[in-house]
Amino acid sequence: MNSVPWMVKSGKVNCTECRELYSVDGLEPPCGTDECDKPSDLMPENQMAWMLWILLSNYGRGCGDGVYPIQIHNVISTCDVYDSTEDDFEKVLYIEELAYPVIVEDYNNRLNTKMKAGKEE
Repeated sequence: MNSVPWMVKSGKVNCTECRELYSVDGLEPPCGTDECDKPSDLMPENQMAWMLWILLSNYGRGCGDGVYPIQIHNVISTCDVYDSTEDDFEKVLYIEELAYPVIVEDYNNRLNTKMKAGKEE
């Protein structure tokens, strides 16, 4: 699951943007090589857990100031609604463990940028 931090990090370049950037210089993009930092596609057995995590990340974090981890009761309820397996439940928790620090770092960076911009005005 080394792809989780890449998938949730803001500011990453997707494949289309990467191809466009390389085409400006008349170069071929590094798709499928070590230079390409995009991980391979999810395996079929991980797709349900990823879909559940996306739903929970978008709607199950709560609101207010800051970024909060997904609450366990929301994971349980969502897994029940989608009739997912115990493996999917555990994968959702693992994805959150990997993704949450990246999400918090992105949030803090955006907040610091906004605060610096406000002081400069």
